[in-house]
Amino acid sequence: MSAETALILLPGALTTVQDLGRTGWQYCGVSVGGAMDPFAATVANILAGNNPKDAVLEITLLGPQIKILQDTTIAVAGADLAATLDGERIAPWSSKSGLSGQVLTFGQRAAGARAYLSINGGVDVPCVMGSRSTDLKALVGGYRGRALKAGDILSAKTIRGHARFGGRSLLPGDLQLYRPPNTPIRFLRSRGGLACSANIFDQFLSQSRTVRPDSDRMGYRFAGPQVENDAKPTDDSWSEPVTAGVIQIPPDGQPIVLMAGCQTVGGYPRVGVVITVDIGRLAQAAPSDAVQFVEVSMDVAQSELHRQAQYIAHLSVSNVI
Repeated sequence: MSAETALILLPGALTTVQDLGRTGWQYCGVSVGGAMDPFAATVANILAGNNPKDAVLEITLLGPQIKILQDTTIAVAGADLAATLDGERIAPWSSKSGLSGQVLTFGQRAAGARAYLSINGGVDVPCVMGSRSTDLKALVGGYRGRALKAGDILSAKTIRGHARFGGRSLLPGDLQLYRPPNTPIRFLRSRGGLACSANIFDQFLSQSRTVRPDSDRMGYRFAGPQVENDAKPTDDSWSEPVTAGVIQIPPDGQPIVLMAGCQTVGGYPRVGVVITVDIGRLAQAAPSDAVQFVEVSMDVAQSELHRQAQYIAHLSVSNVI
């Protein structure tokens, strides 16, 4: 059973309902989508007492103003967008019990680009193809297939005893701070198929690059020294499957990193793919932030993914204060 829990007073720059994505439909051309920073979304859910796969609000750069309609517990993770509840600060990576009538407000961005708001019980919207995520390109999922607007009312499942999850936070050493400049983003080099030449690869690694303002949930575009694309497409060239993290070099020579809302196939030459644990960190880079790409081995990528999975699996009262 669910009940009306939150009224959107102001929507912010871009606030959508997201979960961990619409998996298993890529062969039909359906984007996985989901949270741009899956780690932050997962932690927000755990802090609020939810299943890690429950739906949350993804808040981009400029946050919303939300009125609480029933007593509940909320958690905020990811970017520091100066969240307050009736004027009382809510630190990132923490939870707080809220009362009906209180107003949650997000202020000036301090660090990162995307915050995740979890409501105890999970945001209750229709499940479409196994996910509650909003696909803004296809206009499906989430809240009526679109970003939230003023006047929208969100429901959450009614959970008794929610208050016991209030006042939790990660240990100081576990906090993700998202401090540019030159955020290091690790990637694996592509081999075979559409893999780029050694010349393109060396040019790509030569300098740090800045996030362009036209970046979005589908892909992050970068500005910097032009990469001279020496690929020679032929009539029998084929597009290949792509996934979040793939680094492409389009004809203009300015790299694109595909993000959560990316398409399912692509034909541009590929430098490599951002390792799984760094895709969320890249999503926390704002326009004009500098990013430095660093090549790593498969062993490093797998070790980092295992470490993160272990941390999430053991995130419990022993990991919070």
